[in-house]
Amino acid sequence: TVVDANVTRVTAGYNHSLFLKNDGSLWAMGGNWEGQLGDGTTERRSSPVQIADANVTKVSAGGSHSLFLKNNVIMVKNHTLFLSSTY
Repeated sequence: TVVDANVTRVTAGYNHSLFLKNDGSLWAMGGNWEGQLGDGTTERRSSPVQIADANVTKVSAGGSHSLFLKNNVIMVKNHTLFLSSTY
């Protein structure tokens, strides 16, 4: 099993997926050529990797980027861009 029963939300981009668990942690897997998984690499991940440990409340994926809301701050992740903005 790649994803367990504790997943409360799933979103997908062009070639990557994000999983939000009920403990507020964020996990990602799939294509990562532009760093869209947010794990600090551009390596493709065939198994989920943890992106945030807790306090994530909303998540969305685009073509080659990922967005999530953590502690009322919007986070945007890809290889060339890291932004945060108070929500």
